[in-house]
Amino acid sequence: MKHVSDVKMHLLMLKMANTNNQSIAILTGGDDDQAHSYTYNSIDDVTQFTEDSEVYDMVEKAFDIDYQGNVEVIVAPNKDVTPSGNLKATPNSDGAKVSNQSINRFVYALQQYAYDGFRLITNASDVTEKDLETVTDFLYQLQKVFLFAQFNKVADLQSLFNYSSLRQVTTSDKQNTVTGMVETHDRKPAVQVIAYGLANAPIDYEHIGNLPEMTEDDDLTSDDIQNIIDAHGTCVYSKAGDQMLLQGKSFGDNYIDEFINTTIVKSTYQYSLQKELNGFKNNHFDDKTIGLLVERAEKVSSDLMSQGYFDEKPKVDKTPRAQVNPSLVTKRHYKGITISAPIATSIDTMDVFLNLTE
Repeated sequence: MKHVSDVKMHLLMLKMANTNNQSIAILTGGDDDQAHSYTYNSIDDVTQFTEDSEVYDMVEKAFDIDYQGNVEVIVAPNKDVTPSGNLKATPNSDGAKVSNQSINRFVYALQQYAYDGFRLITNASDVTEKDLETVTDFLYQLQKVFLFAQFNKVADLQSLFNYSSLRQVTTSDKQNTVTGMVETHDRKPAVQVIAYGLANAPIDYEHIGNLPEMTEDDDLTSDDIQNIIDAHGTCVYSKAGDQMLLQGKSFGDNYIDEFINTTIVKSTYQYSLQKELNGFKNNHFDDKTIGLLVERAEKVSSDLMSQGYFDEKPKVDKTPRAQVNPSLVTKRHYKGITISAPIATSIDTMDVFLNLTE
């Protein structure tokens, strides 16, 4: 019930669509048949994982960059889960065979904790590429969390890209929610990237660089780099001497920052308007109440604009009380506010035309 709200946000993303809760997550597998979640505000809080474990190392790396948010570690059961009542009917010669459908263990864990507030998640190495395929299906439908996966093989990145780009396409109300990076060494740049990116939102992920775990991967060949580019993935690459991400794309047609900025904007409006509703102890369904909601939406718009989330100031439109369908008034349902604004864009590449005369 962590996601209950009386304010329903209907997102319509036009092709060029407060509080930034700084919370990231790490997905890993566990040793028992239960899903678990642990939230840390510093490396000193970590007691469930030993200092020589990969998860401990990843949490430590997140806080190494002076990240002030929290890191949630989501631990999946040790096997897939078959809930009672999750039935599937398969037609056969006798009619139909009814069987329980199992849920991928990592998806099951995410189902329990996906509304905890984290916006970005990365994987420990025990989450396989095949597991991530199922995870990305879940996250695509959820549209709340972005997966920044880390692989040690280009082939795994390509496999997930081929899967995601075909099945999780960008539409008018959905964005692709996954990308991946290749790191062939033991470094953990992905967890630092998502922590830094969220703490400094809005930011173009291609312009994140020089973090402690970011070192150009000298085991990647020029062919590997081209394959990563073609698969919309990324890696650490030296640009004018800076250790930078190669690119900031998702596996679809949108960019990482477009998804993150959109979710921050949406949840900020929703949180603020819910607060306004909470303050109405005996509100009337009239133009005065509608005006208060519009004022709150305009205040949020100005705040988000000043923080850099929009290319231009949002326009807030309202439907007057007299034009509201009486049946909606009876149901105490107002859906007459429309907020229109372009999410901020960035410059990743450019052409420079240099004319020299000798």
